[in-house]
Amino acid sequence: MSIAQLASQPDTIAGETPLMVAAAYGNSKAMKVLLTAGANATLDHQSKDGRTALLATAVFGRVKAAKLLLEYGGPYLFLRAALTEQTLGITVVCTVCFVQGRQHR
Repeated sequence: MSIAQLASQPDTIAGETPLMVAAAYGNSKAMKVLLTAGANATLDHQSKDGRTALLATAVFGRVKAAKLLLEYGGPYLFLRAALTEQTLGITVVCTVCFVQGRQHR
């Protein structure tokens, strides 16, 4: 198995990729390694409960990690998330706006 395949392989329990876990913890260094290794192919991957790496950054208030994902995913990553992703009754856009608002107080 190649490094790109390992970096993109979801676990069998929650369906989370290594990128999703690093994003949830806000580990930008690990995220850069994974993205460089090819994990950017999993930016749209959803875990078994419907979360993506971008939603994980928003839920846990990882603003720097969210910005990194948007850099690698381009402007369409945020737009796709805004239009399609909804988990726990809140959209990723609402969550990111809430986190950004808290960040600037």
